Amino acid sequence: MRFTHVYVLMSGRDGRLYIGMTNDLRRRFLQHQNGQNISTAKRLPVRLIYYEAHLSKSDALRRERYFKTTKGKVTLRSMIRDCLAEHPCTNPSNQSPTVPVHGRATPCTGAERLVQGIGQPFES
Repeated sequence: MRFTHVYVLMSGRDGRLYIGMTNDLRRRFLQHQNGQNISTAKRLPVRLIYYEAHLSKSDALRRERYFKTTKGKVTLRSMIRDCLAEHPCTNPSNQSPTVPVHGRATPCTGAERLVQGIGQPFES
């Protein structure tokens, strides 16, 4: 079973978000990190802060399009607000963007574990 992922990257340079879709999240994230994507190459480093896995490519595409709408951006920012609050570009008083808020695992932490290979995606 293959999943199609909708993912959100945050630029370490300016705190802006990038929303994308792929069927191989690890490969795609490495392409972003290596500057092989024109949209994120000048905004490195990027950090994977959120992803969703969909069984249907059409469902993933619909979700990606939704996240790129004004209402979708509001929803997404609400879902990842802890992660956004940790980032120095979005919260200048915070000097440590990698420490989870109140010891909770944030979407940032889980997403990075997947890419680093610490956590395993759900596949059967």
